[in-house]
Amino acid sequence: MPLVFAFLCKQRRWKDLAASVLLSLLIIAVITYTFMPTVSAWRSLLNPGTAGATARSFHHAINLFMDFLPNVSVETRESILSFLKYFAYLSWIFYYAGTLIKSLFRKKDSEINLVSDIGWTTLTLFLLATPWLMPWYPSILLPIAALSINSPHFVLTSLTFSLSPSIILGGGAGTTVISLVTSFVSVVPPTALLIFGRKKALF
Repeated sequence: MPLVFAFLCKQRRWKDLAASVLLSLLIIAVITYTFMPTVSAWRSLLNPGTAGATARSFHHAINLFMDFLPNVSVETRESILSFLKYFAYLSWIFYYAGTLIKSLFRKKDSEINLVSDIGWTTLTLFLLATPWLMPWYPSILLPIAALSINSPHFVLTSLTFSLSPSIILGGGAGTTVISLVTSFVSVVPPTALLIFGRKKALF
């Protein structure tokens, strides 16, 4: 939403901005009076049942690695995972803010660039800052990738991220070696493309 609002403001498309705000408020009002009439109902969107849990992510891999460390108490494990989660979220917020500021100062901006920015921020949120990562989460990237044909790096990374979790079904939240392999298969291939593909693009 901030990326869309910033884009419309930069383009001086005040009517579109007003329409977007009114439509958003209307949708929120309808949902509030029908499906989510309470604060706890809205809070359920944050998936509170998975608070402190990890699956199919770098967070889960680190959680499993701590099983091999001697004398790691439950309190220490929870403290490390909590720090990792908030550090990842904070890092992503800085990345998002940087993307937003960069879009404001971009001389030639277009809807294609907006879609690409939304795609990259969504991809990095799931890949690096989501402890509980289910196989269907990255599927939201597919329609964004379809609109980002001018960014082959994003398209390839998104397709890889969407397909990697389907290689190994199940075992994503356990404590076995299969769960560790599942976590790596889910996040390592798209991360490698994210890092090395970006370096290749720079050169």
